[in-house]
Amino acid sequence: MLVSFGKGDVVGKNVTTVELNISGTFLARNTLVNFTGQIVLLIAGVVTVPFVLRTLGAERFGILSLAWVVLGYFSIFDLGLGRATTKFVAEAVGAGAESEIPGVFWSSIMSQIVMGIIGALTFASIAPLLIGRILNVPVELVDETLSVFRVLALSVPVILVAGSASGVLEAAQRFELVNAVRIPSGVLTYLAPVIGLSIGFQLGGIVALVVLTRFIALLVFLVLDFRTFPSLRRISAGFIVLPRLVSFGGWLMLSNIIGPLLRYFDRFMIGSLISMSAVAYFSLPFDMIQRLWIFPNSVVMTLFPAFSALSSLDESVRSQEMMFRTCKYLLVLMTPIALILVALAKPVFAVWLGSEFASNTFLIFQILVLGAFVGVLAPVPASLIQARGRPDIIPKLYLIYLPINVFLVWLLSSSFGLPGAAISFVIRTALDTGLLFLIATRLLQLPLTRLIRGFHFAAGSVGAVGFLLLISNLHISSVLQGITLLCELLGFVLIVNRWILNGRDRTAVKRFVMGGWGTR
Repeated sequence: MLVSFGKGDVVGKNVTTVELNISGTFLARNTLVNFTGQIVLLIAGVVTVPFVLRTLGAERFGILSLAWVVLGYFSIFDLGLGRATTKFVAEAVGAGAESEIPGVFWSSIMSQIVMGIIGALTFASIAPLLIGRILNVPVELVDETLSVFRVLALSVPVILVAGSASGVLEAAQRFELVNAVRIPSGVLTYLAPVIGLSIGFQLGGIVALVVLTRFIALLVFLVLDFRTFPSLRRISAGFIVLPRLVSFGGWLMLSNIIGPLLRYFDRFMIGSLISMSAVAYFSLPFDMIQRLWIFPNSVVMTLFPAFSALSSLDESVRSQEMMFRTCKYLLVLMTPIALILVALAKPVFAVWLGSEFASNTFLIFQILVLGAFVGVLAPVPASLIQARGRPDIIPKLYLIYLPINVFLVWLLSSSFGLPGAAISFVIRTALDTGLLFLIATRLLQLPLTRLIRGFHFAAGSVGAVGFLLLISNLHISSVLQGITLLCELLGFVLIVNRWILNGRDRTAVKRFVMGGWGTR
């Protein structure tokens, strides 16, 4: 196995045909692969959903939408084992210890099968209660909805095992293989209703088609795992590693439970303190921003196995360099996007949703853009913290944030309405980002001055977005606002070219553009 670090140096032992490449160029390539996959899925949804909605009708489409949501949230039965598998396989790959990989893999797979069966039985048993007591399902659709939920129950083991199977490929930085499976499977999730409707299927049959695509994807993942790591063909349930998997994954599961509470609590508070229409004015821009931040999420997917491999080699210096360079590149890419979104929020919302809705929404969107931009770097130190064996830190931080967030949302929403709720989001993301960087710096044993040196560029970018937000809400002409945007963009380009990007950065970009895509 070869572990390559950008300059051609090799660490490790030549024990398998797998090459783990974590050079900057290769990580950029994997990020682009992940980003492309998410864009394709987004386009598939945009294209197919209108047809399915018109054909099924609002009520049946609501049930199908709920099925899609449930498929996404079945990972709660996962106990975090999918991501734990990625970490421990990546560590074994990085350390040249291929003999440890089968034990990690099969312990995870068998545990996922057990948890999947338990999850399936649990979901199937509560399905009648959900349909009869909790969900407002029309009487004529109760039987059809029950059949949908029973089919969904069968998918739980498939989804959980697929999480560990794909995690092995992620650990080996084989994201081109991961997306070669996920993209067709995800597209078929949206195409299955179109196919099912064209041949006369009811909802149960449509969801069965979706589950079938997930099952086929699982089989393909397993085949690719066995080809990438031939040693996996020998079943080796090394249960000695299971406590480590469960311990690491359990903290991740706790993060996945508490995290959504932080993200969505403000909507319930807005509905309680203001109105349900205010929830719509807040939710729509918030959901838009979540989708716009696909690229940073693609970066983080690539970084976690890379940080895990470096952790196994105790490469703190390399981890530090990767963390700060990634943050620099993210700021270079996302600052112009944030500036344009803030500047064009009002006219775009007016054209898309009408002037009345835009007047209630564009300021909220602008403030949320600022908050999302402040938090765009947070997943980078978060991935490093988890990869270095401290998955407990993030859920503990969430537990600290939770009462603070409740107080902030209540105080600012009561005082300033929806803009106050958006401001509470900015404060929380700033607190989260700052603490995560402080903790990551401590784990890497870096002096605080190193963090402060990297803070100037980030602070300047956030200040530029905040200043443009202020200008766009003053009573000045749109021409002057446009000039301000152009001046900020031009100034940003000049600063980046003169002081931010160095010769190594330019060489890396050139290498990636010229030939990085095809290089492993």
